[in-house]
Amino acid sequence: MAPAGGRGLEEVKQLRGYQPGDRLRDVHWPSSARFGQLYVKEYEGQPSRPLLRLRLDFTHEAGDDLTAYYELVYGLVLASLESGREVELADTDELVLKPAVISQREDLDQAMKRLYDAPAISESAGGDLVLATDLTLRRGGKIIREFRKGDGGEIQI
Repeated sequence: MAPAGGRGLEEVKQLRGYQPGDRLRDVHWPSSARFGQLYVKEYEGQPSRPLLRLRLDFTHEAGDDLTAYYELVYGLVLASLESGREVELADTDELVLKPAVISQREDLDQAMKRLYDAPAISESAGGDLVLATDLTLRRGGKIIREFRKGDGGEIQI
């Protein structure tokens, strides 16, 4: 006899944020209630969207204004979402933002609010992409891209 979800004996691979078109029978109600948004079960063998792992590093000197940093984080994640790629976003030591898969704009907005409300000090994160508050993008400790703040406060890529 198949479990109540109608998916037979397939194992749940992970939970992810609800997307339009997901079946309500796949909603993981305990997690959805706990976090105040819908999460669905993704099963083994079920194709998933490509995932970008981005870690945020707060150890570099940025001054008091992190506006450019937050704008860059938001822009990078939003561009990934718009290209069909989910993003696993966390600070490097997971004190402020535990790894969370961002699959829609609402997820991103909630993650950015948590970051804005509680900045933390972090350290390096292995081989994942790390965006530091000095507006550098690093992998394995090496700078792979530098962003600059223009005279008008805009981010120059």
